[in-house]
Amino acid sequence: MNIVHNKMPKIIIDAQMMILDTLRDHIAREGWAALNIRCLAKRCHIAPGTVYNYFPSREAILAAVISRDWKNAEEKIANRFYATEGVGGDPAFQALERLRFLYETLSGFMAVYRKVWVESPEHLGKEAWERGEQGKQAFRRRMENFVKRALADTEINKSIDRDFLIAFLARSIIHWSGEAEVDFSRIRPVIAVLLTEKKE
Repeated sequence: MNIVHNKMPKIIIDAQMMILDTLRDHIAREGWAALNIRCLAKRCHIAPGTVYNYFPSREAILAAVISRDWKNAEEKIANRFYATEGVGGDPAFQALERLRFLYETLSGFMAVYRKVWVESPEHLGKEAWERGEQGKQAFRRRMENFVKRALADTEINKSIDRDFLIAFLARSIIHWSGEAEVDFSRIRPVIAVLLTEKKE
């Protein structure tokens, strides 16, 4: 009598999360350009086919991990803003503290993904690069919404257009948080001047 053993597929708990976390760690240490699915699978101790069960391409994995990490960052920012709304005290100080938290959270996010964004388009692929350009515009709008919320209770220098100030601060925070050496303490005095009414 012949006994047939059906091989059951290996069950991997949280394989998708493991793939995303491994990719994130690799990007933070070594960048994006040299990574391929085989290398990623090896680091996860799984077969390349298992990676493809969850993601059709390495660009899809990158999009998923960036999206997950940014969603987590946005949640942290929103929770901090919610916790500090209506607590009293100096509104300008509260606004600066919210902007500091926004800046530091974004700096942490950028520290991981800076290497991806500075690498040339051919490493990302044309489609991913174009999606990235569209994503930048949406990202700027999200940042403007956070800055607007941070300044909600704050009187600003009346000589400055409020909408322009919000856009200016959002772009400044995006730019400077991407620079590894620039701590918020260096831009805080500049923002404070913009929020302060000019004395005649």
